[in-house]
Amino acid sequence: MAHICGLCGLKGLSLNYRLAPEHPFPAAIDDAFAVFKEITASGTKNIILAGDSAGGGLTLALLAKILAEGLSKPAGVVVFSPWTDLTLASASMKTNDKTEYLLPPRQIRAARDFYAPVDFENLDASPIFADFKNAPPVLIFASNTEVLLDDAKGITQNMQANGVDVTLNIYEKTPHVWPLLHGKLPEADKALREVQAFIQRVL
Repeated sequence: MAHICGLCGLKGLSLNYRLAPEHPFPAAIDDAFAVFKEITASGTKNIILAGDSAGGGLTLALLAKILAEGLSKPAGVVVFSPWTDLTLASASMKTNDKTEYLLPPRQIRAARDFYAPVDFENLDASPIFADFKNAPPVLIFASNTEVLLDDAKGITQNMQANGVDVTLNIYEKTPHVWPLLHGKLPEADKALREVQAFIQRVL
């Protein structure tokens, strides 16, 4: 987050939301929504929502909740390797099991059961099922070798069906949330340049 803010000349806020298993669903989305309401009530504008992995799913769930509640929308949204479907029904959970570097499906299932042991299709938990009509521009990154590939593809298709300005950038053979390796991995630096261009466009 600090690196992206530096590239774009922005201020950043990292939310220390409550974590499972001590604080299971919906604690995280409740915290994110409360903070967003407080920020917008203070008059802050030109907000970019961003997150990665489970935080990417939380970011997209927050966006859906903002739209459903009719709040002032962020200017744009950026997510890396988002986890959007807690049903774990996507094909890439199986087809990419052997090429996934960081997230074996069995560990994802255990994390899911810690976080939301029931109601996997709840829109605040699985934003792949949410309504994104009238959403702001969204930029999504995923790797073709990670198990969450179809989570990114599925929510992109959802947004496209709702007329959202959404871009899905799929990288070849990169690890889960590879932009964290900026300065060490060329693909990470390339992705962050794409983020910079996106943010400059929407602001």
